Amino acid sequence: MKRIAIVGGGGHGKVCASIAEQLGYEIYFFDDHYPSIKTCGKWHVIGNTESLQRSLNDFDSAFVAIGNNVVRLAIQLKLELAKLPIANLISPSSSVHETVKLGSGILVVGNACINIDSVISDGCIVNTNSSIDHDCKLDRFCHISPGVSLAGEVTVGELTWVGIGSSVIQQTSIGSEVMVGAGSVVIDNIPNGLTVVGCPAKVIKYK
Repeated sequence: MKRIAIVGGGGHGKVCASIAEQLGYEIYFFDDHYPSIKTCGKWHVIGNTESLQRSLNDFDSAFVAIGNNVVRLAIQLKLELAKLPIANLISPSSSVHETVKLGSGILVVGNACINIDSVISDGCIVNTNSSIDHDCKLDRFCHISPGVSLAGEVTVGELTWVGIGSSVIQQTSIGSEVMVGAGSVVIDNIPNGLTVVGCPAKVIKYK
């Protein structure tokens, strides 16, 4: 059985581990709050990221199970520098077309759909029941929350968070480090670093 080190012992970690288990991995958790945190759901937390880096040869791959985009990026880069392969965790109940280009460290949760010729870059989260239509491009370490719908040819920039239940019309560009509030409807391009909410989505905060 393949051994995977999962970094992040919170609720998001449980989701990642449940998918890893379905994919046949033997799961070992690490969290920087260890030993204050010793379990994650039914799994044991056995150390922190420092102890993981001392035991890299014990694992076939690793996965960073942290929802915060910036933190996830930082930890995955450390693991990549240590030459530990970074897994993709793609739920068997999701639908990912064979033409989709995938980076590393990607999570695709149950019942998500990623359609033909889309590109999902390193460290992206495509969460439960979300829909990524044809020819979309997700840049590195963005988070598509549960129930989000991206129409065709949408681009989402690095470190952007698209909130739960949001919708984005076709051929729309969302910049880097953008926050799209829950339930928003995006009908115009959004430049870098903004927070937008509403229907239609309007700017409420500049970075």
